Amino acid sequence: MVDNLKRLRKAVLMTKRLLLLLPWLAGAFLLLGACGGDDDDDGSNEDSDEATVTETPQDFLSSAADEIEQLENFHFLLTHENGATDIVLDLAMTRAEGDVIPPDTLQADVEAEGPGGIGIDTEVIAIDDEVFFGNPFGGGFITADFDIGEILDPVGGVVALLRNAPDDVEYAASETIGGVDTQVVAAAFDSALLEDLIPGADPGFQVEVTIWIGKDDRLPYRVLLVGPLNEDDPADIERLIELSSFNGGSLTIEPPE
Repeated sequence: MVDNLKRLRKAVLMTKRLLLLLPWLAGAFLLLGACGGDDDDDGSNEDSDEATVTETPQDFLSSAADEIEQLENFHFLLTHENGATDIVLDLAMTRAEGDVIPPDTLQADVEAEGPGGIGIDTEVIAIDDEVFFGNPFGGGFITADFDIGEILDPVGGVVALLRNAPDDVEYAASETIGGVDTQVVAAAFDSALLEDLIPGADPGFQVEVTIWIGKDDRLPYRVLLVGPLNEDDPADIERLIELSSFNGGSLTIEPPE
């Protein structure tokens, strides 16, 4: 009997303690639920804010080609790792940067190496079918008898690249570039498909091509080419083309005086 009373009193005491703890436990669970809800909301918000690409990679690249052809102007930068691109006048171009007014107007500052490895800085202006090449030695410009594609054609070359992707092109990842959510597309291209973009490309070489395209604006922001385009290229050469400042205000490119 005494033992039963002790057990009853102990049970009553435990019940009272639980009743006292209930408000605290309820508040704690509510707080945990709120924290968990915030984490879920953050993740879902990120997912909902991130654009989703639903078309095939080929259609996605084709839409990017359409968009770049409709631009009023843009900026470009070509750089190299482990090599250079042979262009006109026995020059090996290492860097080119400038502005483009599609389809065929361009101004670019070009860094190159001449015979004997001498460094040369020059300027190139292309307007319609006319190309003006800066004389790095005597100053002024000469009217060139070659096509801009023999140096670099950021419009026609990039468009041809986007439209001629092989069947096995695939989505690789998503990446943010300068605040822009991009879809990365990758494939191995035969170098013959790159001849409109890079001068001197010969058929028969496999080049790993990676392209970063905005999910919302469908514009190409980067094109990375890894591998040789001809037998003279180093095996580990990389070419990176970066596009930016799309429709970046009024731009005029005029022939040199």
